[in-house]
Amino acid sequence: MAALPIGTVTFLFTDIEGSTALLQRLGDHRYAEVLEEHRRLLRAAFERGGGQEVGTQGDSFLVAFHRARDAVATAVAAQRALTNHAWPDGTSLRVRMALHTGEPVSETGGYVGLDVHRAARICAAGHGGQILVSQAVEVLATPDLPRGASLRDLGTHRLKDLREPEHLFQVVNPDLPADFPPLKSLEAIPETTASRTKLLGRRTWILALAAMLAAAVGLNVGGLRYRLFGNPAAEHIRSIAVLPLENISRDPDQEYFAEGMTDALINDLGKIGELRVISRTSVMRYKGSKKSLQEIARELQVDSLVEGTVARSGDRVRITANLVQASPEKHLWADSFERDLRDVLALQSDVSRAIANGIQIRLTPQERTRLMSAHSVDPAAYEAYLEGRYFFEKLLPFGGSKARQYFELAIAKDPTWALPYSGLADSFAEGYDHMAIPNEFCRKAKAAALDAVKRDDKVAETHTSLADIEFWCEWDWFGADREARRAIELNPSFARAHSSHGRYLLAMGRTGEGLAETKRAVELDPLSFRIRWDRWLLLYMTGQYDAAAEQCRKIQELDTKQSPSQGRLYCGEVDVAKGNPAQAIRELLEAVTLSEPKNPRAIANLGYAYALAGRRNDAQEVIAHLMELSKHDYVHPVLVAAVYAGLGEKQDAFEWLEKGYRVHSRDLLELRYDPHFATLRSDPRFADLVRRMGLPQ
Repeated sequence: MAALPIGTVTFLFTDIEGSTALLQRLGDHRYAEVLEEHRRLLRAAFERGGGQEVGTQGDSFLVAFHRARDAVATAVAAQRALTNHAWPDGTSLRVRMALHTGEPVSETGGYVGLDVHRAARICAAGHGGQILVSQAVEVLATPDLPRGASLRDLGTHRLKDLREPEHLFQVVNPDLPADFPPLKSLEAIPETTASRTKLLGRRTWILALAAMLAAAVGLNVGGLRYRLFGNPAAEHIRSIAVLPLENISRDPDQEYFAEGMTDALINDLGKIGELRVISRTSVMRYKGSKKSLQEIARELQVDSLVEGTVARSGDRVRITANLVQASPEKHLWADSFERDLRDVLALQSDVSRAIANGIQIRLTPQERTRLMSAHSVDPAAYEAYLEGRYFFEKLLPFGGSKARQYFELAIAKDPTWALPYSGLADSFAEGYDHMAIPNEFCRKAKAAALDAVKRDDKVAETHTSLADIEFWCEWDWFGADREARRAIELNPSFARAHSSHGRYLLAMGRTGEGLAETKRAVELDPLSFRIRWDRWLLLYMTGQYDAAAEQCRKIQELDTKQSPSQGRLYCGEVDVAKGNPAQAIRELLEAVTLSEPKNPRAIANLGYAYALAGRRNDAQEVIAHLMELSKHDYVHPVLVAAVYAGLGEKQDAFEWLEKGYRVHSRDLLELRYDPHFATLRSDPRFADLVRRMGLPQ
């Protein structure tokens, strides 16, 4: 027998209405036959729907499900089977059903807590053939009801032995009876009161349930009292970092799995608008760190931290998570969650919702839907996807091609799942900057991104990839803006979306908005090389050279392979712009020395600094070197144009800018602000180039 669900569980309670009268009419022997046939039909439906039978007594069943939508679909299928069955002697067997979702305390072979009793009390209020659901199920199941099904609001009712009223709904399906007498509750609360109760929202319902559950069990199992009652310390938490989950599977080859689960929790929590969630790049730097939690929180500037473990045994996955307030350090909540690997997306949603409850964040209906819309995924596809992300994020040699292989394997295993297509788009996008545009990487990246959107248009990463493709490859300004905004709407804490939007806003001349977006991106991912680079670029292009110099020094401190050389490159550019070419030459020479393979951008900027320092021969040698380099590596034409502009050779500069225009060189997008071309702005050819690019004048 499979293990019973833990964490968030949906219960289905069933019993036969009028069973005593039916027994008296049929007699013991015939009633036993009917009862057994009823059990056979229901158990077949439970098995098909993935339910786990917790217990049966007399004519009733208690069944547990991992997901509310599966429980609703099973109840509909069970009622359909009962309705369509040919019962003997004109017997009419009427079974009432009720569903309720909660977080019960599990014990050997069953559950303890008020959630079980609540399901039974809801069922007792119904009629044979009717399916009732609690408000918790309504919230969880509404986004994904069975085809043709809907929920009818029956108002708020007081039920026997339950202190607080319950807002109830009826599942209505076209091929099942839908009209029943009023519910057999103690009292139907008037609409004005019921409406007010509903407006209080799910969070208030959870707090009310916590009060009853605490009274019932008198325990704080897994931090349950804090999670349901609420913890005053959590009310002020508005920022969080999920530290790398520890792999306790005793298999080092499962590191990719632990990192993938960490990434998934970050992405899920990032969908909550009121919460600032630190991005993956920054938190992964603390993997295996010996720093204290307070020190990490101070460096990331967050109120709270999540730390935990992930263990995989066969096809079962278990996550243990601890929520800690940073200052003063205080344990707020802890719990464990376990599911089959096929349901790993739902497992991630369980943990994210529990963390949101633990920090008492008020979720909008849209955020609740996003956190609850998880579906089954092929285990082999999930593993392949995580391995692809692992190679992609590590920036390993040949990592891009290796990542693509795993993403393509994931797609082959589960062609309906959107995320592998999104990963494939990102892996292709890494290549389109290293050759003339348009190119095969642009085309393949966009095709993969569109395939992802067809399968799920609520993935922020996909919309960010589309925004970058439309910005860099296609110069589709409207499309780039639309996709970046959509990504931010879906995941307000996705730093890359804010950063990409900032670059777009700079190109459109909306520099204030662009600066705000890149600032937000740094707040969300302070240790990311790319995010810091985009922030540096906006500051540099808008003439804020002191702030840009601070950013380039921070880039040098980042623990990445490219940070030392790139940081010196950016500091050298700032020194040139501030009128200190001698200092710039020292920085840029160091940048060229440190870069491997040699970076054409650093070489071109060195040539520009030579030109401004009056070292024309050295600048000409740099141009010759770039020409030689272009025979085997791609050199952006705009880099050559910059050296010619420094030398004052405008005709050559415009010729190379024109070459850049023909291949959609990315450096042209900041042309109006780039200090390298300040001397060309008064030339009519400059304005004409900007016009042809479709940028605002």
